[in-house]
This record gives sequence, structure tokens and C-alpha cells, in this order.
Amino acid sequence: MNTVTQAWIRHALQHPVAVSILRQVRPLAVSPWYPLLAGALAFAGGISMTVPNAPLVCALVALDTARWRRIAFCMATGSALSTALIAFLIEHWGRELLANTFPEVLASSYWSHLITWVDAWGIAVLVVVTALPVSQTPAVFAAAFLGMSTSVIFLAVLAGKVVKYGVLAYLTTRSAHAFDADFLAP
Repeated sequence: MNTVTQAWIRHALQHPVAVSILRQVRPLAVSPWYPLLAGALAFAGGISMTVPNAPLVCALVALDTARWRRIAFCMATGSALSTALIAFLIEHWGRELLANTFPEVLASSYWSHLITWVDAWGIAVLVVVTALPVSQTPAVFAAAFLGMSTSVIFLAVLAGKVVKYGVLAYLTTRSAHAFDADFLAP
């Protein structure tokens, strides 16, 4: 594992959210339902739209590297479910909800580009955007606004997040040996 990757993982694990999660969740990491807890945390982070899930993936996998695949999949599922719920709300309350809650999104040039891209390429845009280290929220808003079904949005986000979180989880397991025991200790 190269030093740049290890430095990025270390930086992600030092994110305030990751540090807090490491402290609070550490005793639960041995539980058989730990991957489901990881998924629930990803869902909560997605609904709040304030918690970045990438550092959370690294933190939760660092506590149990043996179950990195299950943790990544449960987190991808939790994130996709929260996104589907947001898309459902947009589908039912439409532009008014967007305009009142996220006026800066509708005013951005990124929004107009996304509308064009989602209209032209549909589900492929969502898969790619959710797999990349960029904000997925405007793309989801655009897809919901253009009438893409909630189930299609869920599946596209799930596909992208499985790739993204799978890569992050794998890199965390490959880098775990480089961290001091004190770094992950209680």
C-alpha cells in the first residue's frame, strides 16, 4: 500500500466524526450485528446530510477489518435507503421543497449541468456520481426532479456506493497494519 493511500486513510480516521464514532462504537465492534449498525449509521448520516460517510466507512472498518465487505455493503445500503427517502420526498413535494430547503443548489451552475446530464444519461450519471468523491445530493435532486423513480434512484445509488465504500473499506484493511495500536485503541 503506498504512503499516499495510508496518509489519506489516516486523515479520514482523524476526521472528528470518525474519532467520535471510534470512541462510541468500539465496544460494539465484536457484535454479530455490527455491520447492521454500520448501515444504520450510514442511513442516519445520509438523512441528516451533515455527516460524511467516507470517514465513517474507514472508522467502522478499522474496528473490524475481517468483516469489511459486510460493513461496506450495509453502509452502502443504508446510504442508498436514505437517498431513496430523500428522492421520495422530492418526488412528492417537488421543486417547492428544493427551493425552500436548498435554494443554493437550484441557483448553481452545477444544477443546470446535472439536469442536462441526468436527462441525457439517466441512471448512469447517478451510478458514476455516487461512486466518485463528490456530493451526490444535487444529482439525486435532479433525478427525482426529472421524474426518475425512487426504486431506480435507490438501485443506482446502491451500485455507486457499493463500489465507493468497497474500495474505501478494502484500502482501510490494507492500511490497518500501518496504524499504531494506540491509534485505534480505546
